[in-house]
Amino acid sequence: ANAGHEAVAKLLLAHGADAKAKRNEGFTPLHSAALAGHAAVAELLLARLNLNSYFDVLVAGDDLPTMKPHPAMLVHACQTLGILTGQAVFVGDSGADVAAARAAPMPVLLAGWGYDPTAGEGELMPDAILRDGWDVVLWVSQGIDR
Repeated sequence: ANAGHEAVAKLLLAHGADAKAKRNEGFTPLHSAALAGHAAVAELLLARLNLNSYFDVLVAGDDLPTMKPHPAMLVHACQTLGILTGQAVFVGDSGADVAAARAAPMPVLLAGWGYDPTAGEGELMPDAILRDGWDVVLWVSQGIDR
């Protein structure tokens, strides 16, 4: 994380900041931390929300020298898990996410409520555009190997 970001997050949480609070755009602190690529802040917020046990690996923008749309983050996550990229599915909300998944190569689902409403348009298309979080469950339950 950039200098001070983790310390500021810890200080705010220690003084009662709500990790689930949303800004006017609908972003939570966790989303903002992930968007900015700060691993330490994302880890801290996942722990505060009791979500860290749901993740076997966390790869943030400050973990590797390249960022999306380069596929290195996705490939690294799969290698850490000991799986092939085709055995995973990436859920993203931007054109860079779709491009990274396609380059990996990996199936990609686009969060229709995401921050880039034009991400499902153009040359690189996702495998599906999600209406809500339950669509991930439905899509994955049908099997990733398509």
